[in-house]
Amino acid sequence: MFENIVGHKRIKEYLERALKEQRYGHAYLFAGSPCVGKFSTALEFACQIMGEKSRRDVYSFRHPDLIVLYPFLKKDIKLTDTYLNALSASLQEKTSKNGVVSDLFSFSGNETIPIDVVREVISAAGLKTYMALKRVVIVRNAEMMRKESANTFLKILEEPPKSTMFILTTDNINGVIPTIVSRCQILKFGFLTDEEIADYLVFKGRKRDDAVKCAYLMDGSINESLCTENVLSRDEVVKYFLNDDREALFRTLFKSHKKQDEKSSCMMFLKLIYKYLSDSMISGNSKFSLEETEKIMDEILNAERDLKLNFQTGYILNFIMDISHKKNEVKHVRQS
Repeated sequence: MFENIVGHKRIKEYLERALKEQRYGHAYLFAGSPCVGKFSTALEFACQIMGEKSRRDVYSFRHPDLIVLYPFLKKDIKLTDTYLNALSASLQEKTSKNGVVSDLFSFSGNETIPIDVVREVISAAGLKTYMALKRVVIVRNAEMMRKESANTFLKILEEPPKSTMFILTTDNINGVIPTIVSRCQILKFGFLTDEEIADYLVFKGRKRDDAVKCAYLMDGSINESLCTENVLSRDEVVKYFLNDDREALFRTLFKSHKKQDEKSSCMMFLKLIYKYLSDSMISGNSKFSLEETEKIMDEILNAERDLKLNFQTGYILNFIMDISHKKNEVKHVRQS
């Protein structure tokens, strides 16, 4: 029933039991870290509620009884009549291009779910369904609702229509107003195991060895952008890092001259070194002192953030190597 969802056995069993007994809550809140499968599970749950015959329409966001909200910038939406239709059209267009649910959303941090679209949902939720017995409203990243939108949305959760179910997802449950949380059944999504991620990647067509390397990089969530065509060898990268062999490191990382490939390789380097330092600190076999290890790990986290803001990969790599080998004073990466 949820075979296409990676991991989360207990949650899937809980939802399967609800489907079998046809005893649904009026509102669910799926909470957990990014990229662990919350939205995918919400979409599959909606598919099961609406019936297997509706699968193609649900996954292409064309089912008339499925409403999907997500944070957006108004300037990025082609508004012709309603926000709901504009959001649906945007999802359909993205799906037709890549067909991968997990790749549909990327946020800069300024997006929000405005009160206008919440009001549209309230109006739509009170109407009769078109095809299914239940209408399903999925709200992705509910924590990104502003206060006025959240308070307006709360009204429909307080008096929900019998024909409508709400599934909210959040990367930060503390960012969702408590009154909304209290009116939902909360399902907490934990991290995925390396084995679960590797099995998923093999299912998607990766070779087992590459899948295992990728899974190691992903830290319990599925981020396929870290899986370039040639996955880096941890032992090789760590050797260059410890020996301060920058020429060999850069040659390994930057085999491709494409900017996006360089960025992915740099991110893989940061994650590999961070995990190496974390593991070595736990085992007590670190080349660096505890204070030095913690300092380098903090700077790697800063570097990951700056890399996402398109800071130069070469500068970031040299900075990490410099602080690790005590050639510069420690300072935050702030140069574009």
